[in-house]
Amino acid sequence: MADILRIFDWLALLAIGMMSITIPTYAISVSFLGRESKRTLLDLERRRGDLEKKTKELTATVGTGPGLIALKAEIAQYEKDINQMKGRLTSLSVWGAFVYPVLCFAVALLSAGYGFLVYSNAISSFEPSLTGDAWVFFSIVFSLLGIVFLGNTLFRVNQAALSPETLSSFRVSFENGSTVERFPLSTPSKASVLIHNFGKEMAENVMIMIFFPTGFTTQPGLYSQGVQPPYPVMDYPGWPSVSAVFDDMHEDTINTMAIGLVTPTMRDKYKIPIYIWEKRLGKSVHELVIEVY
Repeated sequence: MADILRIFDWLALLAIGMMSITIPTYAISVSFLGRESKRTLLDLERRRGDLEKKTKELTATVGTGPGLIALKAEIAQYEKDINQMKGRLTSLSVWGAFVYPVLCFAVALLSAGYGFLVYSNAISSFEPSLTGDAWVFFSIVFSLLGIVFLGNTLFRVNQAALSPETLSSFRVSFENGSTVERFPLSTPSKASVLIHNFGKEMAENVMIMIFFPTGFTTQPGLYSQGVQPPYPVMDYPGWPSVSAVFDDMHEDTINTMAIGLVTPTMRDKYKIPIYIWEKRLGKSVHELVIEVY
């Protein structure tokens, strides 16, 4: 009997200790809730708009092809992003950061206390089939649930603390709105790459670098050109690249980079990595696909 009573004591102390941690955790999360909620709600609004637009495109598209496959992948990614954003908001809200964990720890504490009284014969159980082991189980389960809620909030707080204090955000596509474009084999072509600041804040000191796989040739144009040095430390050694710098990009504006290319002599799908640097956002990585047919 002494062992089970000691377990109830430990479970009760655990629940009390976790409840005491929940209050300062919520106080910390409140300091990030305003900024993160604004950022998340704006992202959620944009993603829902993009999802609606892409769904309409998918409905109007007939047949198969890389464009359709890319469209379906974008829709799946938008749906995933929307679910993640909803979870982020819940974790930093009053319910996710305070109410849910406190309720779980309170139930765990009540289960441990009630089980202690029943097992020590101080009171009789309202349900004879519920033994002391059952109350131990209930206390452990609700303590674990509370820890999950609390841990999720701490994880989101850490993400919010480390995220840049900017509402700028970039989206990259070809002029057809898709991330996939087709060009004929070994032919001079013009690829129009759209850089869209679809955030709610001006982007400052924006630098863009587009890398093309070996086999592509970039033609002289408006933007700086070069070939990545063949050093192992480079991300794409030997690849041709095109870069541009824009001092400012106002919110919801698009800069178009028209790039002259000669496509490779082999039919294939080529991934085009794009790096974008912004003063506060830092580096973001994007990817387009060129199918050479």
